[in-house]
Amino acid sequence: MENLEKRLAKLGLGEKAAAVYLAVLTMGKGNVSEIAKKCKFKRTTLYQYLEELLHKDFLCQTIKGKRIEYMANDPKKILSYIEKEKRNLESKKENVEKFLPELETLYAKSFHKPQVTFYEGKEKLLEAYREMVSTNQDVYTLFSLDHFFTVFSKKENHKLLTLLQASGVKLFDLIERPEVETDQKWMKEYDSFVKRKVLPKELRFESDLLVTGDRLMLVSFENLVAVIITDRAIADMQRQFLKFIWKRI
Repeated sequence: MENLEKRLAKLGLGEKAAAVYLAVLTMGKGNVSEIAKKCKFKRTTLYQYLEELLHKDFLCQTIKGKRIEYMANDPKKILSYIEKEKRNLESKKENVEKFLPELETLYAKSFHKPQVTFYEGKEKLLEAYREMVSTNQDVYTLFSLDHFFTVFSKKENHKLLTLLQASGVKLFDLIERPEVETDQKWMKEYDSFVKRKVLPKELRFESDLLVTGDRLMLVSFENLVAVIITDRAIADMQRQFLKFIWKRI
């Protein structure tokens, strides 16, 4: 019986309404007092479940003398109830589809807020970088090459650049001048899609800034944290700033 209650509850009755239906079904028929005693419910509580079951055609009423008695309808009517609910849902879906574009327009106008996603730890930082380089628009950066490679290997860097190359876009790097000049011939294999300019030596930082499309990413190599802000206006402002520097170096 308990298993049946749970199955009926999944039809949208709720466990208590299902318990009332099963009680009446096993009794054959009964008045409010008899059903309340069978279910161990208060009379005042029972009425709401009886009304629900009547409305959904699980029960029907008969009059015996001055008393109202309740009887269970043929269980086959459960299928009729499900079919009716299915038709109602289809009708509601059709109605929503008609005015959904209007709601989406209002949402876009009144509820647009920048989306901010926080990343912490090396693996999460890699995830953030992958998200930024999996793009169909050029990427502009301002970053410290030295500090980048204190966290990531050349192999990890290669995988990121391979993702970017597959997108068919270009990477414009504004790089902090290395403190110690090193052989960077390995970078030449990316020359077809990575453009670099070295910043003046007085500009020192331990971070990375990337912009692509409507996203801006800020990275702290020292703390191994990153934030991606998705907002067209913010991204456009930072992109213009980086382009301005790029043209003047």
